[in-house]
Amino acid sequence: MDIITRFASSFAGLWRNRRRPQNEDAFNNRIQSNHDPEITAHQVKKYLQANPDFLDGFVMDEIQLEQLERWMIRKTQRTRKVTQTEKNGRKTSLSRWKFCVHADKRQMLQDLIHSLQLRPTKMHVLWELANCICSAVNADGFRLYLTDATEAESLHLCLSNSFIDENGDPKPLQIKSDAVLPNYVAKVRENLRLSRGDVDHRFPRDLLDRSEMAHVMCQPIVYPDGSLVAVLELWRRDCGAPFYEEDEEIGCSYLVWGGIAIHYAHLNLVGLKQRKLNDFLLAVVKSIFQDMVSMEMLVSKIMNFAQRLVDADRASLFLVDSKSKELYATIFDVGCDSKATKTENETDPSKAPNEIRFPLGTGIAGQVALTGEVLNIVDAYADPRFNRSIDQLTGYKTESILCMPIFIRGSVIGVVQMVNKRTGCFNKEDEEAFEMFAVYCGLALHHAKLYDKIRRSEQKYRVALEVLSYHNTCTDAEVEQCLEVGIPQKIPGVDSYDFSPFDIDDHQKALYSVFMFKDLFGLGRFDQNSIIRFTLTVKKNYRRVPYHNWTHGFSVANTMYSIIKNCGAVFRPNEVSKRIVLHKQMKIMKTSKSKLLLLLSSPINDTTYDPFTTSHSMSYMIQR
Repeated sequence: MDIITRFASSFAGLWRNRRRPQNEDAFNNRIQSNHDPEITAHQVKKYLQANPDFLDGFVMDEIQLEQLERWMIRKTQRTRKVTQTEKNGRKTSLSRWKFCVHADKRQMLQDLIHSLQLRPTKMHVLWELANCICSAVNADGFRLYLTDATEAESLHLCLSNSFIDENGDPKPLQIKSDAVLPNYVAKVRENLRLSRGDVDHRFPRDLLDRSEMAHVMCQPIVYPDGSLVAVLELWRRDCGAPFYEEDEEIGCSYLVWGGIAIHYAHLNLVGLKQRKLNDFLLAVVKSIFQDMVSMEMLVSKIMNFAQRLVDADRASLFLVDSKSKELYATIFDVGCDSKATKTENETDPSKAPNEIRFPLGTGIAGQVALTGEVLNIVDAYADPRFNRSIDQLTGYKTESILCMPIFIRGSVIGVVQMVNKRTGCFNKEDEEAFEMFAVYCGLALHHAKLYDKIRRSEQKYRVALEVLSYHNTCTDAEVEQCLEVGIPQKIPGVDSYDFSPFDIDDHQKALYSVFMFKDLFGLGRFDQNSIIRFTLTVKKNYRRVPYHNWTHGFSVANTMYSIIKNCGAVFRPNEVSKRIVLHKQMKIMKTSKSKLLLLLSSPINDTTYDPFTTSHSMSYMIQR
């Protein structure tokens, strides 16, 4: 019994001071150092195999829960084989997750789901996940580095610390120069553990000497396709223990489940951007086909939405003048503090105001218009194509630029330029969303130009039609010809219903019309030359069509003449008013004047359907 007591005491002391498994010789040396040369490692192993109940009781009474967890993780790693199936690998992963008891996994998942409902952004989910891992491994603090890959071969890391933006999300800051470990992890996509004083040829020996971090663990956060999302850096002070392999496993366990939340947060963000884009396209279609806004209004809408789409501080849109080979803009530099900045030509007031012009190939926008290629510039002042004179004049500092051409039918018709992304630099997602947006911008601008041309052509057509209507009158020679021939004193059969207008020519029809007017109303109140000129003008304005021609108009007038001649005062003013245009005036006219209007409206009605023209022509003849 004495030996069992001594064995238990030695065994407990051994495992309290032991971190990692060692070989049998080292184990024997440690037992001998405890002043008990009679007990060997072989005896301990044999005794434990023969007394499993003793081992169970010892573990339950003496071993801490944290140590049991570490044993479980090491056991699963040691027994895992390279050739094991995917099913077995999943069981191993779930087994590690099951025995990871540093934090409540269920609570962590509930917190992530709640965060997605409140603020479904990738940044916020990453921040919450980093907080959970930091608490699970008992780290003193953490730093979250987000990737912002503006180019395929380079990574731009942004530091997120305890800074909160207006949306409640961590605010990315420019990466510090001492972020050596996160940069390395972002490059190799592997976990990294390092303590102060460790010898590692990949890093400077005094890397951690100048900071409060004594122990550091970095883990990459990647999508299922292998693309890097962020790098998590956990650290402990001098008073804390180093990070071990089981800490890595705990972090990986959280990242497996948290990665699902990150993935759906990303999908939600993409869906929100697509919904905004669809709303804008609907607004553009409504503006073009319903509101019929001007080109300046459409350009202003495009610039404002493009600014919100990529979170830019300034936006500009330049159109291409293919005749002069220039870019021009009447509205540009739309910002958060003003709707648009317009230029005014102070040197020459006669020139068109509110417009700037510069040749193709000048500046960033000119290069994009000339080559048709997208330009994403991280540092504008480091690019020789950037024109600094505008910044010097305005006092505004340009840092990053995203410039996109607008195509229609394979030709560049404009350039949209975004300046200074508010959070970091313009990335690949901004380029893809902006490229899709530019396609619809091209369609909108193209249809707006077509509508503007149609509207201008319609205005010209209306002016020409009015000029033609008011100035297409008969000539003096035609009036003189009628006076020379003379108005017939009597025309046999003209008041009969079977009178045929096809038996006389067009010139005789005009003379017969003047005769019918003279026969009904006389010339006491009317001028004969005015009647002749009016009749010839009506004849001249008739179109050369099969039906509504001058013969048809004369036939209708002759029919009205025959009705009036044969029926006398049968028709009342209200009855004849349905046939003429000025029916409102007929209510106050006498029967004789009603007959006059009835006769005059018959030939005029087919020359034009414009009520103003008809009433004007008739009032020209009526003596007021």
